Amino acid sequence: MTPRLTRITDQNGAAIQGANVTLRRGAEVLTTTTDAEGRFTFQNTIGEKYALTVTTSGFSVFTQEVSGGANDLKILLSVAD
Repeated sequence: MTPRLTRITDQNGAAIQGANVTLRRGAEVLTTTTDAEGRFTFQNTIGEKYALTVTTSGFSVFTQEVSGGANDLKILLSVAD
């Protein structure tokens, strides 16, 4: 099962391109970056729980527990303090 496509934006709704996205479950670590529309996806994940982390310059780190078969996620990043 593959998680649905996810979009990352800032507080104004603008897509965040090039954000680093990490999905972890035990020793398994998957990484990707967002495209020009702020979207990313991971292939071949199972319906297990994963720790999702998003990092990019100028924004606070985002972390959330997600399921490998999760519905579409809309992630809003806050400007770093």
